[in-house]
Amino acid sequence: MNLRISAAAALALLLLLPAGARAAEVDARYEAALQKTFDLSYKREIVDQGVDEAVDGFLKGIEKEESLKSCPAADTAMRDFAQHQFRDAVAGYLGSQEFKDMIMEGMRKHYTQADLDAYIAFAESPAGASFLAHSTAAEAEVKSIVKARMEHLEDSPQISKMLSELGATLVVPMMKCQKK
Repeated sequence: MNLRISAAAALALLLLLPAGARAAEVDARYEAALQKTFDLSYKREIVDQGVDEAVDGFLKGIEKEESLKSCPAADTAMRDFAQHQFRDAVAGYLGSQEFKDMIMEGMRKHYTQADLDAYIAFAESPAGASFLAHSTAAEAEVKSIVKARMEHLEDSPQISKMLSELGATLVVPMMKCQKK
């Protein structure tokens, strides 16, 4: 019973607050939920994973440099640079407040308070925590598979069939054009 009185009293006090104070409380709740959602999702995907991907890309570029292959000391220096200075610079950029603010502004355009609350409830559940723990690695693997498959698109039976159909579709119009 005391809980009902406390809840009713809190509601009455909330209703007595000026509209601006209520809006500020709602905004603060929304911003806190937005921040938590960012930390649970985009921060891990963009900042944490993005730094690793950028460093991996830099290292792959180093492997292609012929001049470094002939100079082991330069190769070692570049790899060390990639793992330290380059990593720190990318982490600084992706982790900057300006970058985060841009992402948060994009999130504000799409997420309601109910969306954020539902996501946080899921993320804090055992199933959600397990899903999030594995989602970054799974997403990276899926992206890798898609990228590899796209690089061999022309080898697929579907594309081969489509190209044959394209050829058949163009034969008659091309023959007509040549007659003119």
